[in-house]
Amino acid sequence: VRGAAGEIGHMVVVVDGEPCHCGHRGCWEKYSSATGLIRMGRELMEKKPDCVLARQMGGDSGNLNAKAVLDLAKAGDADCLEIFHTYVKYLCVGLSNLINVLDPDMFVLGGGVAYAGDFLLDAVRDELRKHVYCPALPYAKVALARLGNDAGIIGAAMLGRNR
Repeated sequence: VRGAAGEIGHMVVVVDGEPCHCGHRGCWEKYSSATGLIRMGRELMEKKPDCVLARQMGGDSGNLNAKAVLDLAKAGDADCLEIFHTYVKYLCVGLSNLINVLDPDMFVLGGGVAYAGDFLLDAVRDELRKHVYCPALPYAKVALARLGNDAGIIGAAMLGRNR
């Protein structure tokens, strides 16, 4: 009605959770985005200044990106695996909320985090079934965006080209 729908990133998944730039707390995007991974990585570096992630970043959390956390998780670093599984849990909480309300056929995960490939996809598929209302019934498939982090740019270019 007011043109403000579709802001699924601001669906609250943690009551009284992390502050969001929108002014609320606990928004989905604070937990299941690249910036969420970075935030959790920075918290780890503060809590454990001798952790592998902190050493890899030279102790400077300003150098941290989601890829560094994901690469260490893929390599089996326990701290980064814990961050990764927390990320996946919250991603699946949000996806399951959307499944329960909208019953979509598919979710396509994109952005920079999707570069993690099957490591991410397998974890999401395993975790998602724990959160859907009725896992015995078919529910949304999950796939990775073929265009990765460039999907938005390519889509904007295609939109402009078709005008």
